Amino acid sequence: MSEEPPPELSVERRDEGTWTVLSVKGEIDAHTGPALRTALHDAVDAGRHRLVLDFTDVSFLDSSALGVLVSAHKRLLPEGGEIRIVSDRPVVLTLFELTALDQVFTLVPTLEQALAD
Repeated sequence: MSEEPPPELSVERRDEGTWTVLSVKGEIDAHTGPALRTALHDAVDAGRHRLVLDFTDVSFLDSSALGVLVSAHKRLLPEGGEIRIVSDRPVVLTLFELTALDQVFTLVPTLEQALAD
């Protein structure tokens, strides 16, 4: 019996004006969530308080992923920061709706909408 390789997650960061875009690809769960947490903390530590998380290529996320996002949101609140999430995938949107986190985070279907002020 062979072991399954751990799920992959990649996070690429780039600045777009006053926004920092984190393009996330893969699955976000208890095993990969720390990589997202690190990317979020690095951006905030660099003074970037307006974050767009591009989840266009996120195929799965669980409650641990939501915990990472809520933690980042709480960290940004005193700075007047904001997190916008880009996704049109039902697997992502449904989780935010079921947990009422669609009331906390701005969810938009395209990156262009997320970057609009």
